[in-house]
Amino acid sequence: MLNQSQANEYSHRYTMGLYSILNTITTLFPEVLFENCSSGGGRLDAGMLYFMPQTWASEFYRLESPFDSNHCAWMFTDKARNKIIVYLFRNIYDVSELSLLVKIPFIDLSADYMKINSHMKYSGSELATCGIASPNPIGDFLAIRLDFKKC
Repeated sequence: MLNQSQANEYSHRYTMGLYSILNTITTLFPEVLFENCSSGGGRLDAGMLYFMPQTWASEFYRLESPFDSNHCAWMFTDKARNKIIVYLFRNIYDVSELSLLVKIPFIDLSADYMKINSHMKYSGSELATCGIASPNPIGDFLAIRLDFKKC
């Protein structure tokens, strides 16, 4: 039971308790692939990926499998695919990778998209076939969020 001064710790303690339970379950059953569900809306707790490397959400696409390389990537979009959020995760830093490249299929190839934070424009065809390169800074366990909107 939390006292009033600890009430702001509730969510954090809940999450850490859930992680502890998931650690026990995934340790006892390493051959089972547990899947996470974000209940729609594109909510993603990156910490859950440690225990459940596959997460399902509304209009959610896995772009790169965490089982195939040192990276994984997921795309969230609205039904009309006017807004796109891509999460790219890298595990261990690799000095030989000059940048992190992710291709973004499942979009309108004939439309243009603007990267929100830089206002750079890309064609849907370019994003799907060539991809977009992100910096590859030194350090392990990197998470990058890319936001796009259709022009």
